Amino acid sequence: MNLDVFLSIFTLMLIALGVNLLAAKIRLPYRALLVIIGSFLAPLSQIESLSFISGFELTPEPLFFCVPAHSYI
Repeated sequence: MNLDVFLSIFTLMLIALGVNLLAAKIRLPYRALLVIIGSFLAPLSQIESLSFISGFELTPEPLFFCVPAHSYI
């Protein structure tokens, strides 16, 4: 796993954690807020420091890395 994949997974998990905390605080469904925040990822990936997100492709390697962590939420 190269650095871009690791940074992408780590960033997406941090975003998911922040969305979870925000959803609990404002009492909005987590999944609905996750879709709303996720729609902003495409414009955010145009920022130079977040450009590694646009290079992320969902292949079996990162998918199976993430699935066990999200199965307990």
